Amino acid sequence: MIKIKNLYKIYNQNKADELQALKNISININKNELIILKGISGSGKSTLLSVISSFTKPTSGVVICDNNNISKLPDRHASIFRNKSIGFVFQAFNLIDELTVYDNIKIPLSINNNTDIENKIKTAIKQANISHKSKQYIKNLSGGEKQRVAIARAIVNNPNIILCDEPTAALDKNNSLRFINILKQLKKTGKTIVVATHDSLFDELDFVDRYIDIEDGKIKP
Repeated sequence: MIKIKNLYKIYNQNKADELQALKNISININKNELIILKGISGSGKSTLLSVISSFTKPTSGVVICDNNNISKLPDRHASIFRNKSIGFVFQAFNLIDELTVYDNIKIPLSINNNTDIENKIKTAIKQANISHKSKQYIKNLSGGEKQRVAIARAIVNNPNIILCDEPTAALDKNNSLRFINILKQLKKTGKTIVVATHDSLFDELDFVDRYIDIEDGKIKP
């Protein structure tokens, strides 16, 4: 499902302030696995998710997601791949405050001439447990409600892979636990899920397949 080999990501290459964000990362993540990437801020977790999702191109190495070699995809092809195969839950939600819940979730469906839009939105809203707020504007929602909208938007295209970057950083404990429960339910539907977090609530969850520790851009043995 996700195969990463000898991955490097270097910023400001060949300059005095060069930063090696990822150093020789090699990981295989199987279909329907739920992986937790653990590490402090700046360890490379978010960069790794960004490369897996094709938001960021690696400096070197191979990244295969959903049978697509995305390592050097042109921007247009990367966007098409991402829309079809990747659901991304951002730390800051990245929602549009002036739109309703329904319209925010609809945004990914505006690409590639999607069909059956109404049913796709209803399914995603139900899975994220935010149906009762579908007509509300984002600016009027709580943090936990915004997170559920972000989840619904991430899964509305029924992607095989879901990536979450510090998804509970802006949530209290109760809403964080609700988010974790939604992840558990999504795993039951066959999704491959990767969560980057340093939240201790994710420790020792019985439905997590593996914990991978990242430190200074490298996977700890």
